[in-house]
Amino acid sequence: MTKEHVQEKWWLYRSLTKIMFASINGRIILNHLDSSFPPFPENDPEDWGNWASAIEHDLSLDDTVNITDSALSTVTEALAATHHIAAAIMVDSPSEDIIESLTENIGRLNQTIRADQRFHAALDIGSAVADEIKRQNEMA
Repeated sequence: MTKEHVQEKWWLYRSLTKIMFASINGRIILNHLDSSFPPFPENDPEDWGNWASAIEHDLSLDDTVNITDSALSTVTEALAATHHIAAAIMVDSPSEDIIESLTENIGRLNQTIRADQRFHAALDIGSAVADEIKRQNEMA
């Protein structure tokens, strides 16, 4: 095995190592009836890249779901606490000045949310993928 070969296949060796440790640590199940992945193509090195890419994609999605769940659980707990606090507070009806200020601040908040493209970017990606799948199905 030459240095050039290792350099060329480095991404694959890294992927296979990552998959190996994910299997050892129980994150994924390989070469078993309960596995959602095909068996490792041990005797077909030309197919290792496709096999590894599919599994790495699944691992990446799993990481994303875990991170998102963690982030949302933190926000959910804070939001619930805010609602409990707000429900316990008794105040008089707001004055016209307070209502006007509230309306202006809600407008500013809405502008900030519209300017934050993270949600829209995710929606654009999902929509593009769905459209492409639909297009490919119609061509088939």
